[in-house]
Amino acid sequence: MKTRIRVVFIGRVQGVCFRYHTSEVARSLPITGLVRNLRDGTVEAEIQGKPEGIETALSAMHEPPIGRVQKIQSS
Repeated sequence: MKTRIRVVFIGRVQGVCFRYHTSEVARSLPITGLVRNLRDGTVEAEIQGKPEGIETALSAMHEPPIGRVQKIQSS
């Protein structure tokens, strides 16, 4: 069963290739979605896939090679 969630990444996530890192993580997993910068300096993602794929993606995105995620809000 597929799930769809919306997440907002808070921290140093703009201007540090975070969206590129997110798309690379998505390509390595059976998930789809979109990612975009928001005006307040956060990054929003909509992720769809199996729950275990989403959890794997969120874990990988929490530790980007550049930048720093302080908090992830999901809905």
